[in-house]
Amino acid sequence: MARPLRFVRANRRYHVAARGREQEPIYRQDSDRAHFLELLAEGAERFDLRVRACVLMDYATVGQAVRRFGLRLEKAHNLRRQLSKIEKILSNVES
Repeated sequence: MARPLRFVRANRRYHVAARGREQEPIYRQDSDRAHFLELLAEGAERFDLRVRACVLMDYATVGQAVRRFGLRLEKAHNLRRQLSKIEKILSNVES
């Protein structure tokens, strides 16, 4: 079900996402991706929009990428905490 239309204001940044129905891929081949990018460029020119970034991913891949990114951030955070604890222990030993 589509979301209700939002009030659009000038000079704002918006995040736009397109997903396949029932987790079906939107792009079946590279020519589909190329066609989408052509349409995006035409639309941006027609409506005087600036596209800051664009990522074309399969629906399932998006969720996997977000989960992996979150796990990597969590691991990095935990590693920094562990290193901080080790540094405290070592500073106490050296004192």
